[in-house]
Amino acid sequence: MRFPVAVVVAALLFSRTGHAQPASEVARVRAHLVAARTFVTSHDVADLTRSQRTNRAAALVVLDRYIDRGVFPLRTGDSYAGLRPRFIDSRGVHCAVGEMIAETGHTDLANAINADFEYSFVRDIHSPELLAWAADHGFTVDELARIQPSYSPPPTERGVRQEIEQYADGYMLACASDARPPAKAKIRMIITRGGDVAIKPPDNATAFERCFADAIRISGWGGAMSPSPTPVDRVIGIELRTPEEALEHKLKTFLGFAPQCSPRPGALARKATLSITNTAKDGFAVAVQTEPSNAQTEKCIADYLGPSLREFEKAFHLDYSHSWDLPRMTSRAVEAAVKSDAPGFATDCYVKETAPTKLALAISAKADDKTFTISAGEANADYAKCIIAKLEPALRARFSVKRDVEGKPQRYFRIDAAIQTSVTFTIELPGDRTARLEREKKAQQKRAAEQRKRLEEEMQRRKYEM
Repeated sequence: MRFPVAVVVAALLFSRTGHAQPASEVARVRAHLVAARTFVTSHDVADLTRSQRTNRAAALVVLDRYIDRGVFPLRTGDSYAGLRPRFIDSRGVHCAVGEMIAETGHTDLANAINADFEYSFVRDIHSPELLAWAADHGFTVDELARIQPSYSPPPTERGVRQEIEQYADGYMLACASDARPPAKAKIRMIITRGGDVAIKPPDNATAFERCFADAIRISGWGGAMSPSPTPVDRVIGIELRTPEEALEHKLKTFLGFAPQCSPRPGALARKATLSITNTAKDGFAVAVQTEPSNAQTEKCIADYLGPSLREFEKAFHLDYSHSWDLPRMTSRAVEAAVKSDAPGFATDCYVKETAPTKLALAISAKADDKTFTISAGEANADYAKCIIAKLEPALRARFSVKRDVEGKPQRYFRIDAAIQTSVTFTIELPGDRTARLEREKKAQQKRAAEQRKRLEEEMQRRKYEM
């Protein structure tokens, strides 16, 4: 089985960003922003005005574009140690909050904040105009503080070495086309007082070491330049994995995020084996075999793993095989799904004259049963029928898997293991549920009102301080 050269994945473990910061720094800042984006969007916005919600959504679109672009400010002359924010750098690159402000039509405000608070944390930016922008766009100071990232300190020999070691597998693979790579590669590391970092081949370098040094791209660290970095100019050795070891390391991550490729129509595949070879005679080849054999499961695994394995094409003399058990439905997973869905259905179906106060559900199935067998204990037949009619399709939906049929996405359901579990719970009365939901809504509204009040008080306090 071979994969088309045109298949490319941007998020490979060994890929480089091409920005002035090292890949690890870009990845760190991006991870911070993604987490902050999740934090912000988890908040209830029901109490915001329509204008605030519209402005907030527009600002978050700006943030999404900013995260995708992956170009962040560099620190090139401040006196702070450790991680520190920078509002707008010398290239004109804004921090995330500055980008949101400027791209929503407030460039002058972003520049004004930068003039007085270039290296300040959001909570230390004493600007009534910033607080006004936050209010108009439906953000709290806490949210903006969470979004604002900090950037790395000056480069050090240890930090640069760690950066190289993190991506050494990729450099090794780019240079492994002629022969097996050595166990260690020597390179010359240069760090200047101005913070520039250069990697060069040492004197008397082998062809592999020249290739390895040339593959490393660290054009700037983005660190504080005062005090100046300690200059470095020395030859160091980088320990290398074999191509097979690098492949094993990569698969540990990729298989953990693999889509559910089983079950599929046909034999119920229980085990998969990935084989990868690369020889001068036969070239690069990837094969997936399942036991029992299922062509659709094999294709699903190959389509997922194929793009991530492209950089191993240059590693001649590669011979690797890895087997693993494919995931299947479990009684514990079904039990968790029933605990999540069934109480709500029991309340939906509640009829005072027939419904019990507690309900015991038993769920069972054998591999390849068409559906689950569900019983509701001693519950009234009509009441049990109502609950089962809601629960059964909900379970099917939860345990269906995605697959493509002639290029169109579909959901496929199949019970691929024996299931036996039971769940007992107290039934929530419809009136009690309505009261609970109302209490939760009021609690959310109270939290939102408290946030608005804190924002208004902070705006007044900062106006007074100004």
